[in-house]
Amino acid sequence: RLAGRGWGEANTAVVVAVLVPLAGYAVFTGTVDRLALAATLAPACAMFAMMIAVEWPDREADAAGGKRNLLVRVGPAAASRIATAGALLIVPALFIAIGRGAPWAGAVFALLLVPPVAGFVGWFRMPRIPAELAARGVALYLLTVLFELFGYVTVLR
Repeated sequence: RLAGRGWGEANTAVVVAVLVPLAGYAVFTGTVDRLALAATLAPACAMFAMMIAVEWPDREADAAGGKRNLLVRVGPAAASRIATAGALLIVPALFIAIGRGAPWAGAVFALLLVPPVAGFVGWFRMPRIPAELAARGVALYLLTVLFELFGYVTVLR
């Protein structure tokens, strides 16, 4: 029902990128702390941007079929601004996690995300093949999760 009201993207980002990791963390530690919560921010931003990106190729069919996802409800121009905002928050969110206690090695991986974020955001300025945006969104989410993981793994021995 949330997807039909334009809340499916946010719901998915919260459930998949925030609640599932926090549930796993809580099972192993018995608690959820500020660092664990901060560590979910960048993936949540990336997931939200990705959700809009993967809907892009189907936006006309979704509108014609009466699907009321966020992209259909607000239109391509507003959705591109929303997805851009989500993508642009990824790197600052990683630095928030570092400020909450994540390893400083994560800064290197956060900076490595700048080019993929720029490529994702740049697509909206010069739109090309809609499926390309979907692929960029999936790649951006994957890189965000992997690079954040690498930032934590670098301190393990």
